[in-house]
Amino acid sequence: MDEAPLNSEIIKKRLIENSIPIPESGCWIWLKQANIHGGGYGRISINNKVEKAHRVSYRIFIGEIPDKLFVCHHCDTPSCINPYHLFIGTNLDNQKDMHKKGRFISGHAKKQYCRNGHPYSNENTIYYKKGKTLRACRICRNKAKSKYHTKLRAIYGKIKNVSLER
Repeated sequence: MDEAPLNSEIIKKRLIENSIPIPESGCWIWLKQANIHGGGYGRISINNKVEKAHRVSYRIFIGEIPDKLFVCHHCDTPSCINPYHLFIGTNLDNQKDMHKKGRFISGHAKKQYCRNGHPYSNENTIYYKKGKTLRACRICRNKAKSKYHTKLRAIYGKIKNVSLER
């Protein structure tokens, strides 16, 4: 990645002054700009270029980031810039870490409403497979089943009323 060169002492000071340590977790929470649409990762401007704060922290405190690798969080806190909570990994490493920690949520699982606007509430959600990995809207499923059975009754009725005599 094309990252700006760093004046380490000035940037180190900015990182420390613009974060707050959380004693319970050890995280250093970035207090400045955050990308709310990009997962809550902190952002910092270096030489007129906006970068992710945790990546800058890793570069300042640990060392350069090899091309095409990610800076991942052991703590699973996107706004954390504590270099000791960060590790280098591939996209696959990051995905495996998410699954291992049970924090992977597919796009479908994030949805609060089905495509017809019914809420995924406890009363209206049906889960399939162990561990609640698949879900469906109870209202939509019942409507689909009713439509299917009506169609079957119509077809079955037509067959039943056909005379076999010539």
